[in-house]
Amino acid sequence: MKILLVNAAAVSHTEVDALQDWICRAAPRVQQVTRVNLDSKNIYPCSACMSCQIKSPGICIRRDDMQDLLPAYINSDLVIFVTPLFCGGYSSELKKFIDRMCPVLTACFEKRNGETWHIPRYDKRPVSIGIGLRDNPGAPDTIFRQLFSRNMKQLNISQYSCQTLIQGLNPNQLEMTFHQIFNQAGIWL
Repeated sequence: MKILLVNAAAVSHTEVDALQDWICRAAPRVQQVTRVNLDSKNIYPCSACMSCQIKSPGICIRRDDMQDLLPAYINSDLVIFVTPLFCGGYSSELKKFIDRMCPVLTACFEKRNGETWHIPRYDKRPVSIGIGLRDNPGAPDTIFRQLFSRNMKQLNISQYSCQTLIQGLNPNQLEMTFHQIFNQAGIWL
């Protein structure tokens, strides 16, 4: 199993470090864990030019670090997105990363459950997990959950889970929460 850990939190973040360590300890069948710290990557916003779907299918015309990150995403079995919550939603770094996923979609559309969605370019799509980091236990997480769910539906990813994580949990609480998040996604480590 190849895992891509997309970190939109600070480069050194206690919960993200604990998650990476837990995956490496808990998952003997994991072949590779690649951690991408988005704040150290140069990712331009999507210009919505549709070139990646029409002019150069599957290839974005923007020349930045997404040229390396997109193949890593496509070749992963599991992608974990970790982001601090701002106003209930993603960080701007994760928003840019997800917006730039357009090359994995075609310019064609289909109806799914009464809604119109892009048709995916590739048959294989990774299981996805979204983890929102919040420092206030009472902070709402509805926007994050809905946004992540809609983004996964757009990418035609049916196996995913989304959870918020209160920052500052002790190691045992973190491990129990990680187990719960992975089990919800159908990943048994």
